[in-house]
Amino acid sequence: EHVLLVLDACEHVLGTVGPLVADLVARCPELRVLATSRRRIGVAGEQVVRIGPLAEDDRVTLFCDRAALLRDTFDAASAPMDVVADICALVDGLPLAVELAARREAVFGLTHLRDRLAAGLDVLEPAGRGDRSTAITAAVEWSYRLLDRDTQALFDRLAVCLGGFPPDALPHLCPTGNPEARLADLVEAPMVVPELATDPPRHRMLRIDREAHRLLHRRRHRIGVRQYEPRHAVSERRLADTGRAADQPGVRHPAAAVDVEQCGFRGCVTEQ
Repeated sequence: EHVLLVLDACEHVLGTVGPLVADLVARCPELRVLATSRRRIGVAGEQVVRIGPLAEDDRVTLFCDRAALLRDTFDAASAPMDVVADICALVDGLPLAVELAARREAVFGLTHLRDRLAAGLDVLEPAGRGDRSTAITAAVEWSYRLLDRDTQALFDRLAVCLGGFPPDALPHLCPTGNPEARLADLVEAPMVVPELATDPPRHRMLRIDREAHRLLHRRRHRIGVRQYEPRHAVSERRLADTGRAADQPGVRHPAAAVDVEQCGFRGCVTEQ
């Protein structure tokens, strides 16, 4: 008889879950295990299915369903669907974030909620000592803690690249160690999204991850993204300008690969 075992949030206990699943599957050939995790379990025969953002129609439907449960006067039939779509896009269409946004609709209404989200995701955070188990920063915080220090440093730098970055920029974003391996660890986390359909491929962070990173650093009184942006953006701009100046026919300066617009520095805060 086929049996399905569902395990949730396995990234918290990978060291225990991996051997347990391997042993269960070996002992019970008819057993199938469905595990949710921000990292692979790491057992033989494991098939990874990455769950990305919801399709636009699905995310709008989810938002309206949740909003109607939390405010009895919410009418999906008369609600401006363009505003709902904007709200869902601002939280990357991720199911948990969409549900959290729907909770705030009962407080701010659609238009004002969209404006607040456009300014940042602080509005989705719990107040004071509120329940952090479903906070927008909770999953990102846990994944960040699992990274080694050098990979955390790369993640800090990538939070500045609003437009993503091409492979040629990686050595400048991670000048020491093994940048390819560190990027692979961030994709595995998953804290960086690969866009492999483009040529060359690009990588980017979801807005949710970038904003959660900013909130976490601010809460811990560490150097936050907005404090890091000026130094990082200015240094990369100088690097790119140096590369362009050194670029001559037949001679390609390594730094010339860093394109200011490609890396999204136009969206950075550079006030000093």
